[in-house]
Amino acid sequence: MQHTGAELASCQAGTSNKAGYCYIDKTIKDANGNPSPLLESCPDNQQQLLKFVDEGDVKTPVQGAVAFIACLGQSVNDPDAGE
Repeated sequence: MQHTGAELASCQAGTSNKAGYCYIDKTIKDANGNPSPLLESCPDNQQQLLKFVDEGDVKTPVQGAVAFIACLGQSVNDPDAGE
């Protein structure tokens, strides 16, 4: 589940312990107005992160699951379906 509200802020700060995920980019600032430290090792042109948070033994995504990630606005084509 995508985090929202206070849990979203916690996930983006890297302090969440509730299962789910959040999106972090260079526009997300901490309480002091600084960029997320989670992006420190990312090159300047790759300042984006989809952060998954595990909760205890519950993995996000759950073990054995398939996570499908796509950019908004992009079409998804099945290569096996033909055109």
